[in-house]
Amino acid sequence: MDITNLKYAAQMFRHLNGGHFICATSMDDEKRNWYEALEAGWEDYAKVWLATTGMDLARGDGYYFFRKRVSGDRKSFETMASDYKEYLSILNLLFQLDQSFGVGHLITRTWILSRLDMCPPAKEICRNLFNSNTTDEWATELLEILEKKMEIVCSYLDNERNEIRYLVTQAFDYYRTFVESIQFISKEDEQAIEKTPESSLFDVIDNQ
Repeated sequence: MDITNLKYAAQMFRHLNGGHFICATSMDDEKRNWYEALEAGWEDYAKVWLATTGMDLARGDGYYFFRKRVSGDRKSFETMASDYKEYLSILNLLFQLDQSFGVGHLITRTWILSRLDMCPPAKEICRNLFNSNTTDEWATELLEILEKKMEIVCSYLDNERNEIRYLVTQAFDYYRTFVESIQFISKEDEQAIEKTPESSLFDVIDNQ
């Protein structure tokens, strides 16, 4: 299939190739159009992009992304381990704020501040996770990570309330799946992987 026959292909490729998601609940009209185009023929897009660029289009429940390639060397393992630790801390913080946190939730800065005031465990996570020292600064850093880095939320202005609201997108499920798929059963398992030859690191992880 000719890539020129695929609607929005160039725009979507640039977006996905930047490490971004295309989600069903995006607040951006253009990105919702992209999502609908992928829903209508994602296998065609996937085949063309894989053949022409080597990029692997992955499909989740309500979202699309380019699957990351890992080389299986020590550096790749350490990068993945670092990502895992950060994502785990963020998800743990979110669930401390609200155990029912998930796709479709609407949050605000005010909500984060009020929940932090009522949740000492969440405050302890923030102290270890962020460089700042106040709840106001923690809210700022958290929202920055959620929207700009992880793309778990997308923001919009609620004119009636005159405040910025943040909608939790399907990208949240990607991170939850990522964290759940890389779990060490015990400290001994983690130490065993550290002693594993670099060439087989990811075989060990896949067999967990």
